[in-house]
Amino acid sequence: QGCGHVGSAMARPPGPDAPPVLGGRYALQRHLGEGSYAQVWLARDLATQQSVAVKVEDMEGDAMLLEDEVKILKVLATPYQPQGFPEIFFAGEEGRYYFLAMELLGCTLEQLLLDCGGSFELPTAILVAQ
Repeated sequence: QGCGHVGSAMARPPGPDAPPVLGGRYALQRHLGEGSYAQVWLARDLATQQSVAVKVEDMEGDAMLLEDEVKILKVLATPYQPQGFPEIFFAGEEGRYYFLAMELLGCTLEQLLLDCGGSFELPTAILVAQ
């Protein structure tokens, strides 16, 4: 499948009451993955027609870390956007969800590992570790 869009289209929406379009602009298309506090979705920016990543956190959860992540990313982007950190397009609330629309960076480490047959060669493993 390569570094394309992994996951299944609308396999697991953020929640039963989550709208398919967040902020009136970001149309969720495909679930890409999730971490300890948020899900990441491939979305279409309806204003620009560009693909973006949207991280969604349920504000009724315990962690409430996405808002802190937004603050950190904004500080890191000052005075210029460093390589390897996504550009933030929008952060806001929709119902009980806090979401972050950001630059779509590419493959996940998990997808790269799958693309390499389940293991990295030593030079690749060293680059990942650094």
